[in-house]
Amino acid sequence: MWIGITIALVCWLVFQMTQMKSMAKEIQQVKVLIYTLRERLARLESGADQETPPESLPQSRPEPVVPVEAPLDVSPPPLPVAAISESEILPTPASPRPMEPKVPVGRSSDGREDRLSDLEKVLGLKWTTWVGAIILFLGAGLFVKYSFDRAWLGPWTKVGLSTLAGCAVLAAGEFGLRRHMIWLGQGLVGIGLAILYTAAFGAYAFYELVPHTVVFAVMMAVTVMGMGQAIRHNALSMAFLAVLGGFLTPLLLSTGANDRDALFAYILMLDLGVLAVAWFKRWRALDVLAFCGTLLLFMVWFLSDRQAARAAWVPTVLWLVAFYAVFLVVPFLYHLRRATPVTGERFFLAVTNALGLFSGLYAVLHAEHRMLLSVMTLGMSGTYLAMGLVIQHRIKEDTKAMIGCAALFVSLLTLAIPIALDLYGVTIAWAVEGPLLLFLAYLYPYKPVRVGAVVPWCLAVARLFVFHWPMHSQAFTLFLNPGFGTAVFVVLAGGAFAWLCHRYARDDDEVQAKRIVGLGAAFLALFLVHTELWLWLRFERHGVMQCWLTALVWTAGAAGFGGLCWRVRKAVWYWAGVAALGVSCILCLWAYSSGAGGVTHLLLNGRFMASCLMLCALTAFGFLSRSLDWRGRFKDVSLAERMYSLCALMAACLCHGELLFWLKAHDFDYAVRWALPWIWLLGGTGTLVLGQRFGLKILRSLVLVFAGVASIWVAWSFMERVYHPGWLFLNLRCATALAGVGLFMAYGFVLRQFEDLTVPDIAQSAFVTFVAAVILLFVALNAETYLFAIKSIHAVQQARWAAHMAISLVWGVYASGLLVFGFAKRVRVARLSALALYGVTALKLVFVDLAGVQEVFRIISFLVLGLLIIAASYLYHRAEKQLVCNKAPTDILQ
Repeated sequence: MWIGITIALVCWLVFQMTQMKSMAKEIQQVKVLIYTLRERLARLESGADQETPPESLPQSRPEPVVPVEAPLDVSPPPLPVAAISESEILPTPASPRPMEPKVPVGRSSDGREDRLSDLEKVLGLKWTTWVGAIILFLGAGLFVKYSFDRAWLGPWTKVGLSTLAGCAVLAAGEFGLRRHMIWLGQGLVGIGLAILYTAAFGAYAFYELVPHTVVFAVMMAVTVMGMGQAIRHNALSMAFLAVLGGFLTPLLLSTGANDRDALFAYILMLDLGVLAVAWFKRWRALDVLAFCGTLLLFMVWFLSDRQAARAAWVPTVLWLVAFYAVFLVVPFLYHLRRATPVTGERFFLAVTNALGLFSGLYAVLHAEHRMLLSVMTLGMSGTYLAMGLVIQHRIKEDTKAMIGCAALFVSLLTLAIPIALDLYGVTIAWAVEGPLLLFLAYLYPYKPVRVGAVVPWCLAVARLFVFHWPMHSQAFTLFLNPGFGTAVFVVLAGGAFAWLCHRYARDDDEVQAKRIVGLGAAFLALFLVHTELWLWLRFERHGVMQCWLTALVWTAGAAGFGGLCWRVRKAVWYWAGVAALGVSCILCLWAYSSGAGGVTHLLLNGRFMASCLMLCALTAFGFLSRSLDWRGRFKDVSLAERMYSLCALMAACLCHGELLFWLKAHDFDYAVRWALPWIWLLGGTGTLVLGQRFGLKILRSLVLVFAGVASIWVAWSFMERVYHPGWLFLNLRCATALAGVGLFMAYGFVLRQFEDLTVPDIAQSAFVTFVAAVILLFVALNAETYLFAIKSIHAVQQARWAAHMAISLVWGVYASGLLVFGFAKRVRVARLSALALYGVTALKLVFVDLAGVQEVFRIISFLVLGLLIIAASYLYHRAEKQLVCNKAPTDILQ
């Protein structure tokens, strides 16, 4: 509460300083305008005197002028010389001589000197008086306090000397006013009144020398005298110093005693004096000073003993209501009497008064008297409704003030509901204050308040996370609880702020503020719903549902952002939706982590359904990006194509996780090895077909990622050495590996068939793709052969010999196939690779099989490999002769 009150005070001080600077600037502009008009009028008058023709000139009858398109020489004929005397001859009009530049004050050296002179005058006459008077009062107060503490004088002596000092200073001030020393006289009169306040307050509050009725009568007389003098001399400074001294008196003479009634009666007396001045004068600074002083002294008293204030809540509330009633009338009294429109700063004082009373009532009543606080909030709203009716009757043309009172009525009425529901009132009050101030700032056009209106909402958000977080520490009712209700009010206040900016903002900065606050409120709403649902599921022991249910929240938020982007065509909402989808993607992937198992139905479960909805939203954002104007940001590849690619990857990951957990839940270990790669193979095939069909290159290139993941998974399945129910090369795992090879080959074929291979990057990509397919096929054949041999023969040594023999045979056969392919397609790299593989196989036979393999297996390996190498030699010689004779230039990489 006190932070909000302090911020309100600071805002009011800044507001008043800004207003004073603005008024000074406007006055200077008016002076410059008057000066310019005077100069122009003098120049026109002097020109008119010079251009008036003498009466002695003969009046000649003007000849009619025929209108023609081209300019004609219509100069009058020369006058007869005899008819004009020398004295009557007009001088030849010369070219106008430039006038001496008479620049307004502030634009020349003389202007600077005048400005310095004015500044010196203000400092010497006005500010020195004010500062000296305040310092004098503080020094006198500290001296009196020092003498009180040391008991130098008796109580009556102290009070009497203070009264005499005040009267003396008042007399000196009147003497200065009669001598036309305006600033000095006003300052002394103000300080004299403050000293008299000090004497009266000390006589009752500290020494109890006189009853309270006498003291109040004396203080009333001092107040009436001081304000009367200020009004008679039209001296704001006099009233300001008197009121300032009056509010400083309890602070300077404080003894630590908690005398509530005496202090508040004294404050109320000062406020009533300010109210009386408001009937005659529109002194905004005095109103603000009185309000700030009242608020400050109440804060000091309340913080000194909070428990006592809450225990004796009835008189405390009554005093608060009395202060509220005074400042309910102060901002409007002058305007109601004169029937003039209420100014913006006066209305902001009314708003601050409502906020101050609500904060005080909340601090006193919320702990034990919540319903009474709600009723009093309704009463406050009713007072502003009545004030609006009074303004409508008295100042009919002031629609702004009536709408402002209606806004205060609705806001306070809105606050009464969450208070009755035991929500966090201060946080809600700050949240509601932001859009309310913004509305009033647009109603009374004033930019500083529009800029600062976002501060209360930001403070409400900060308070939500600092004082009310976490929202729950034990089991609770979902959504129907005070913590979440308060958070909803903060979000709604942010939405109202953004809507007001959208409705009334014309400045670019304010439009930017609308977007920032709107985005902040939207993401805050999503985060709060996410947290509320997450905590409720945790307390209810539904851990499996936490991830995918909260993912649905973010998907719904992304859909909302997408709909708004479709309507307004602004990229900021598109990226907000993408961010929300990013959070949803993370939660969906998290749902498939090892700790989120337990789902036994394949595809028919909430986790997969939530993932499908997220993928649909991601695809929709891809379509949405095609309708936006990105101003050339995505030149090479469109944003839609990237979104489609991301959607394909996410779909493959989620389907992988779904199938993996289902297979593990049913103990299908072998199916895990061959079924999961098919998800990536089918996904790669789909991206290849769709990318080629619609010309989406990045989507088509994504097939390499899919094929690579499938290859890695197949390699892992071979490393596990899980037995498969089938024959050599005729089983599902080997078929999966061959399908991966086929996917690589298909992509290379697409590049060769439909792309320009003269481009180096495309030719290199095709070559690398074919190489990857060849390597994958080689690894798969070796792994399949080795594992089949190991699992088929029960004797360990016999199985190992058979495996080595089988690998040597596979290498020889594979080298022969490469050689045939190289001659058939005229690919030299394939032929050289085949020869290299023959050599490696021969080395393996000599250094590995010859020493470690049984004789029968060694003989078979040598015979088969020898026949293969001889056949390869024959094929190579025959095909090479044809190549030399034909000199075919089509041999790739020759």
